[in-house]
Amino acid sequence: MALSPMDIHNKEFTRKGRNGYAAQEVDDFLDEVIASYQQVLNQNKDLRPIG
Repeated sequence: MALSPMDIHNKEFTRKGRNGYAAQEVDDFLDEVIASYQQVLNQNKDLRPIG
């Protein structure tokens, strides 16, 4: 099953120890991924034949 932009948006990661990922950096990157993915989905929708 393909991920939706909302699946990406709602994904939560567990933190491991003191050396986990910087939460704000992960959030910022996921925001970029969501926007890009939504753009591709919209482009694909526009390219599909109707009917």
